[in-house]
Amino acid sequence: FAAAGLEPQLAMTARDADLIKTYVRAGLGVGLLAEMAVGAREDEDLLALAAPAELPECISWAVLPRARVSRDYALELIHALAPQLDLRDLRRVLEGNQEADWALPPSWVELSQPITQ
Repeated sequence: FAAAGLEPQLAMTARDADLIKTYVRAGLGVGLLAEMAVGAREDEDLLALAAPAELPECISWAVLPRARVSRDYALELIHALAPQLDLRDLRRVLEGNQEADWALPPSWVELSQPITQ
């Protein structure tokens, strides 16, 4: 927005796609959603427009409770979703024994390239 000389007027924010759609249906403004969060049948009352190229790529969050020991299957799931993370480093960060210094994830363009050998 700043690069375009605009300042957004944010009334509220939400991370839940259904809640964002509820806000839009209530006439509170527009919402930004991932393409997968909009269904043709259940959202036929909404108008979905492609986002401009100036919007950054979508980021997903893995949310874990701090007060619990993370199980191996949870760490394996995170590693499957973010293979650039080292499992040992992930465990150390979650245990509070290391600061998070993650490698940058691959971009959507990099992930969507055909595999060649």
